[in-house]
Amino acid sequence: MLIKPYSDDYMTYDETQNRYVLTEKAVLDEYGIDLSAEALDSGNLIAVKAILRRVSKNVYNFIHGFSCQNETQDLMIARSESGRQMIRAALLEQFLYMRVNGDLSLSSNRDERMNAVSDDVREILERRLPEFCGYSVLYSGALPFRIEKDE
Repeated sequence: MLIKPYSDDYMTYDETQNRYVLTEKAVLDEYGIDLSAEALDSGNLIAVKAILRRVSKNVYNFIHGFSCQNETQDLMIARSESGRQMIRAALLEQFLYMRVNGDLSLSSNRDERMNAVSDDVREILERRLPEFCGYSVLYSGALPFRIEKDE
């Protein structure tokens, strides 16, 4: 089913970046990690939002590395319910990966940067989206149809 991008308790849609970002509630409900309490303890509430935006950036950069059709990839995620569910699962998995391993995308070691996104995230992103004739967001190539922003 095609949808318009929307925000809820678990993800917000950043219209300027054309991507979803997890909320603190998503992390709390999925993993029992209270990011707000941790931020209060450290005195840095802004860091929570920054971490969640960084998780999103890492996942979307990974997706974009598979195609030069980045707008199409973003629309596949934003304009379908299955794409939205897929990105939520990928973002949650990447959050946990980064929580355990740190942000490897910032490493000066090339091998570490190559492992900035978990294998589990890749598996999630390889799922075929029924709204798009079974194409995967990673391997969408040149779709045989056009996705409109304001459809």
